[in-house]
Amino acid sequence: MAAGRFITENNLTVIDDDIDVTNIVNNFFGDAHNHVIKLRGQIEELAQSTEPDLYLIREMIGKCIYTIQAFYSGTNWVEMNGDSVYRDFGVPNKTLMAIAGATVDTCQDCDNSGETENSCENNLLVHDMLTSGYKTGQDVQPPYKTSGDIGNGKCGFGGSDDTENGYRTANGGINKDRLDPKYSPHHHLHYSAYDAAKKATELFLVDPDIGILNEVKEDKFIQIFGLVKRYQTSFGFVIDDTGSMGPIIAQVRKACIDIVTNVLGTANAPSNYILVTFNDPEKHMHRLTTENGVEMISALDNITVNGGDDCPEYAMSGLQKGIELCKDKSTIFFYTDAPAKDALENQTVIDAVNEKQIDLRLFLQDSLCIGRRRKRDTSGRTKRDAGSDPYSLVAEGTGGTIYRFNTEELGDIIRQISEEIFPSATAIVDMFEIYSDDDDSVMFLVDNMLNNVKITVIGADSVDDIDVESPFGSILTAENTSVLFESPDKVVVTVLNPTDGIYKVIRTGNNNWSVNITAQTSVDFHYAITEESDDGNLYKVLGNPIIAIRNLYKNTVANVSYTVENKGSENETFVIDVTDNRGLLIGKTSFTELISSNGSTEIIFQIDGSSLYTTV
Repeated sequence: MAAGRFITENNLTVIDDDIDVTNIVNNFFGDAHNHVIKLRGQIEELAQSTEPDLYLIREMIGKCIYTIQAFYSGTNWVEMNGDSVYRDFGVPNKTLMAIAGATVDTCQDCDNSGETENSCENNLLVHDMLTSGYKTGQDVQPPYKTSGDIGNGKCGFGGSDDTENGYRTANGGINKDRLDPKYSPHHHLHYSAYDAAKKATELFLVDPDIGILNEVKEDKFIQIFGLVKRYQTSFGFVIDDTGSMGPIIAQVRKACIDIVTNVLGTANAPSNYILVTFNDPEKHMHRLTTENGVEMISALDNITVNGGDDCPEYAMSGLQKGIELCKDKSTIFFYTDAPAKDALENQTVIDAVNEKQIDLRLFLQDSLCIGRRRKRDTSGRTKRDAGSDPYSLVAEGTGGTIYRFNTEELGDIIRQISEEIFPSATAIVDMFEIYSDDDDSVMFLVDNMLNNVKITVIGADSVDDIDVESPFGSILTAENTSVLFESPDKVVVTVLNPTDGIYKVIRTGNNNWSVNITAQTSVDFHYAITEESDDGNLYKVLGNPIIAIRNLYKNTVANVSYTVENKGSENETFVIDVTDNRGLLIGKTSFTELISSNGSTEIIFQIDGSSLYTTV
């Protein structure tokens, strides 16, 4: 199993019947062993970069772990050694134990000698050397049976997917993937394989002698796995509250509140929050230090602006105060629309940031209240922005980041970087509209993998218009783990550490609502669209294939209604209304009617420039 998976995944080699297969098994173990070692070297090299590609490193680590874990399920190591770990596998400068050669029969046909009909407990013939289970569809075929006993051969993978099992291999197999005996012939060793793979994964990552922690070093390891220990750090906000900030202060408040809301209740929540404002003539004001994120949200929401008529403000003083109050290795967000009045204090700020190893994020409005616009790149951010102004000097001297924004951009910039700073996946729970004549309550399901749930309502006048009912039938309030706050265009309710079950959003007014329910979770996922090729393997598809769009369309828009008068000839284009599965109008679009040979009608929709197909 491990051999075929590894070779299929990495396209290492293809061996057919015309090639000498004497070392076929040795080649797998050597290749897999050496592949893990090679990946470890690449991971170490990438991790030494100033700005390492974390996604690529994670992908390489994933390949290593996959190969290591497959080893315990698909080889006979566990049969020989139980749940102990093979410490030499995938480790540089180590030589593997003896491996069964191509001419050695390693398994016999299963005799159903175990407790169940599909058991293969006694099918192994070798107990002092490594062998692997071969599976149908792998690039590497096992050698033909060489002994006179037709019931012997190489070990198979086994299970319902191993359709050619017994052709070259012995009947049955040795895979321990599942507890199901119909799929895993050695299901009785599943937990031993699981325990061994789990321990091997831990050793691969953090063992003091053989773990990759030795190769990537602790600081990069923390970045790769998003393990910043927020419980030991502070999250500070240093905000300009002078009068010139009036046009953007609402956006600043909302951006800061969104970040605190997202991190509440997660493993990445800081130990405390710091709020400092600065002005002129007042150099700075320590507004709040609190461990309570709800209290910080309230303080942020109450920031107002005043004074500062001469434009430059005491920005460096505000930063110094924020740094002073924060713990080591903390994160500080700084917001201003003005130059620094105390620009000569920039070196003091640089020294303080470096001493405490602060992650400094400087958010500067595009024109710093003097009409001078700086050219920026379209992402809205400039790493270590070049220049001689004090903000650029601070960024350059500390490794901090400058984000130049206008009012409309700030929310997008915050969303782009929030996952980088506070790693946690955002899951969409539900999205819906409530109109004046609809029911006033909508149910949604929360499972036990969610850290907090955020309900965003566009259209509510205030928090008094919204009730959230728990699975126990009680209405949540700010006192029992719900956070409520208002902004100029929305009301947000956040349920911290929710109990799993059915919740209700209840409208107490009569406004039309647009509701978006999201959740923070420690579980993340990735996906890829694949297509089966002629050789039976699945390959990643680039671009937007029609078949994938068709499937997506059928899953998301289950009902299509249209009215056409005086249907014309084939391929004539009509304008129609498209509705979703609840009858809500998505929009007007066009379609071309195509009559197929079997009498069905295929409609091609053009929505947002993409062709979507359905058959009616």
